[in-house]
Amino acid sequence: MIKEIGSEYWLEEPNIQANTNIAVEYFFLGRMALKAIIIELKKQGLRTVLFPSYCCNSMLSPFLEESIEVFFYDVNYDTNEVIFDINLINDYDILFATNYFGYKKSDMNDFIGLFLRNNKVVIEDNTHSMFIKNDYSADYVFGSIRKWMPTIAGGAIFKSKNVMESDKGSPDIEYCMIKKKAMALKANYIKKGIGNKENFLSLYNQFNDYVDTENRILNIDDYSRRVFENLNVEVMINLRKRNASFLHKQLKKMEVDTLFELSEEDCPLFVPIMLRNKAERDNLRNRMIQNSIYCPVHWKKPKNCQSNIYDLELSLICDQRYDINDMKRIIKVIEGEIN
Repeated sequence: MIKEIGSEYWLEEPNIQANTNIAVEYFFLGRMALKAIIIELKKQGLRTVLFPSYCCNSMLSPFLEESIEVFFYDVNYDTNEVIFDINLINDYDILFATNYFGYKKSDMNDFIGLFLRNNKVVIEDNTHSMFIKNDYSADYVFGSIRKWMPTIAGGAIFKSKNVMESDKGSPDIEYCMIKKKAMALKANYIKKGIGNKENFLSLYNQFNDYVDTENRILNIDDYSRRVFENLNVEVMINLRKRNASFLHKQLKKMEVDTLFELSEEDCPLFVPIMLRNKAERDNLRNRMIQNSIYCPVHWKKPKNCQSNIYDLELSLICDQRYDINDMKRIIKVIEGEIN
């Protein structure tokens, strides 16, 4: 059986070492943390937000659900970097800032500082930059934990300008157990070659359908909090950097464009590459799948969002589950498809 690369995390106990990146407040999902922040800001009379045109719809939807008027600033790709085109003339209550893929070069610190000096509120999504050293200056900083590690779920507020009173419910224990069972079945499948892939995929889908339709603000489950707070961050960061460094070196030799160049400060969530057109991107992604490599695209384009990144980007796997031999498999598929 060919080892699969990518997709959902499997069950794995943390390599225990106290994680100092502790949250101010935990939630079941990142978007629930964001929703709690938005509700707090609505109490202060804030009604408009300036939001990136390159984004995940799950971050946009809480603003729409809470009737916050959304205006977009352009985010586009140009030669190994992301360009932010922000209209500083119009008056907005909130700036929504984000980092992309764990690359320091994409931080928005200059814009954040400018908005803060003009007494505007800044919310920063640190999902992708959670493990980059950063003295966050934004008023509110939140993120999704489950993108990085084998948790059931998990979101958090890492910085809050005000003491917030979040009336949180409890997640559905049945669905939490479904996700944990899926992770255990996948662990057996990946590590021991035991079981049927369709069984754990069905369970993952059940859980994902549940979280996609859950609009209440819920607390984190105990298992996910324990995994996060006992994560050996140093080991995870070093493994990701090692894998990303190998991919970047090989991609440069092949003249494959990356969304960013890699620096010592980075801790990549993925290694995003940019193809020449959507057809080339989709063909490469399909070839990866044929070789049991599951690379996502970021993201499905939300309505009214315009960016040249959506159709060209493919996210290469570089996380702590994998070694250099796995990275070589990824590169081999790219060589065969592009060259």
